[in-house]
This record gives sequence, structure tokens and C-alpha cells, in this order.
Amino acid sequence: MRIAKVIKAQCAETNNYFGIRIEQKLPELWESTWAFPLKETMQVTETYQNKVEGKIIKSSTYPGCPHCHQNGLFSCSCNKISCIDFDKSTHRCPWCGSMLNRSQLGPAGNLKIDAGFY
Repeated sequence: MRIAKVIKAQCAETNNYFGIRIEQKLPELWESTWAFPLKETMQVTETYQNKVEGKIIKSSTYPGCPHCHQNGLFSCSCNKISCIDFDKSTHRCPWCGSMLNRSQLGPAGNLKIDAGFY
């Protein structure tokens, strides 16, 4: 049986929210398969998955952020996800405002996401 969840992310360029559909491949390995914009009204009424732990890899069909079209995902120390442009020398987490330089940047790796924060 396939296990799929939707996690809430925020665009680092526009600050708009989007959902990322992830599918479990192994106990702690998830694959991002789709991304879609979240409407302002749905953010209040929708419930997103509570806990996701493990690593996220991108499928070949993952379209990237629906707002800025960046294909990278970043997991901040605040346990939230944003899109990221790895060509830039710095990244500001749109959730908590933390500024990170290139040496601190890395893709969404081992995650402990609590969607209850969203």
C-alpha cells in the first residue's frame, strides 16, 4: 500500500505557501512527486500531515515551487520547508527569517517535520 502525505512549504521568493505531495519509498525515505499553490482560504481549513521523518528526494516529475519555479527544497532548523535557489550565496528562511550563507546551505536531508506547526 502506498503512503502519501502533503506537507506545507513556503516560497522563499514570494512568501506564498504551497503544498508538496510526498510518497513513502522506504521507512525513512520520501519522494516529492508534486507541488501546488495553496489558496489563502484553504490554509485555515485544511489539515496537513502531522509528522514526517526521514529524507526527501525529488522525483523526475517534481515540478518545483509553483510560485518561483525553483526545484530545490530546504529544511531549516525551525523544522519547516521552503524552496531554495542554490545558485544564490545566501538564503533567508521565509518561516523564521534566519539568514544562511552558502556554506550553511544544503538540500532537504534528514527531516523531522511537525506539520502541526504549519
